Amino acid sequence: MYPTSRTSFAAVLGIVGMFLLTLSTAFGWNPEIINGVQYIPMSEVRTHYKLTRERTEGRQKVYEVPEKIQIRIQARSQEMFMNNMKFVLSYPVADHPSKGLMVSNMDLHKIIDPVLRPTYIANRRSFNTVVIDPGHGGHDSGTRNRISREADINLSVGKKLRDRLKAMGYQVVMTRDTDNFIALQDRVRIANRHNNAIFISIHFNDGGSSARGHFLLHVPQYPPRRPAGQRPGQHEHCPGYSRPGAHAERTACHQGGHFHG
Repeated sequence: MYPTSRTSFAAVLGIVGMFLLTLSTAFGWNPEIINGVQYIPMSEVRTHYKLTRERTEGRQKVYEVPEKIQIRIQARSQEMFMNNMKFVLSYPVADHPSKGLMVSNMDLHKIIDPVLRPTYIANRRSFNTVVIDPGHGGHDSGTRNRISREADINLSVGKKLRDRLKAMGYQVVMTRDTDNFIALQDRVRIANRHNNAIFISIHFNDGGSSARGHFLLHVPQYPPRRPAGQRPGQHEHCPGYSRPGAHAERTACHQGGHFHG
């Protein structure tokens, strides 16, 4: 007998959970299981990322390196602010009786580390060009709802992002600025023409009426780790890509939302 889809999904979640637990333990974190979810104390996060100051503002806890990094969280909330940018967590912040505030292991790996790690890359380079890739287009509509197509929403958001970035002084390249179809390989070629650039592909997911928030995929993906012999706060060099579009055929950076039917 084949397992039901619900059984299979539960098995997959179990495997993912075991993987994250093993990964965190191997990289020096000490997960705490709360209601079946793995959590990491913010005290360890603060040490690992060398957040030099911790303070309380109303109901919020603030962890920061003044003038550089700031994290604001609140117990039992799924909202986190990093440098005043709002992120929606997968699980609410836990308040442990002895370890204080804790964030889920998943949120640490999928949200906090990808945002904070570039700050610690010793040889990181600045960029002055942004390649914006509004997904789909032309005969490729993407997902649909009763009033619009994903391709049209992607293009609208891409143009708004283009205008904001230009106002900030960035050079902006659009893979498409009309409702036309661009093959994936051509999007890669457009991105690879520009050095000193980052590549952002915009998509919207097909979600139900209760779906909220954003879904972010990024490359490269490096989990936070503390190898043997490495002092807390030290970070391995995490090389970027000299040609941002070179890996677009395999994966890209999506900053999208949910598309309600």
